[in-house]
Amino acid sequence: MLRKSLPSQHHYWRPCTDPKDLPPSYQGQVNHFSRAAPEKIPYAINRFKNETLRVIGVLEIQLSGKYSDEPREFLAGKGKGKYSVADMKTWPWVKGWERTGFSKEEMDAFPNVLKWIDRIAERPAVKRGIGEAYNQS
Repeated sequence: MLRKSLPSQHHYWRPCTDPKDLPPSYQGQVNHFSRAAPEKIPYAINRFKNETLRVIGVLEIQLSGKYSDEPREFLAGKGKGKYSVADMKTWPWVKGWERTGFSKEEMDAFPNVLKWIDRIAERPAVKRGIGEAYNQS
């Protein structure tokens, strides 16, 4: 059985993909100011990039098992965790790090997050759900 508080915590700070969710989309702001804004504003790019990295760091701590007995495979649940809505709602946001201006060197600081991204991507239902049409350049 999943503890209700863990998925709720991840849902709370997770940048939103639905307008009715309130947390801001830090990674979306990085993408906007890095790629779409007519004027490159270093302060805005750095502010949202650093905040996104901080939030990814929270994921890294959770997945590392720093405060539990062992590294975790999923965000919520006892022990190594159990695939849940916390993973389903967080993974699409985190997996696109390359397209939103983060370097491999920056993400290397989060080895457990990178393994988690790959682990979720290998799930058969995820493969069916994202398919080739989803991976557009």
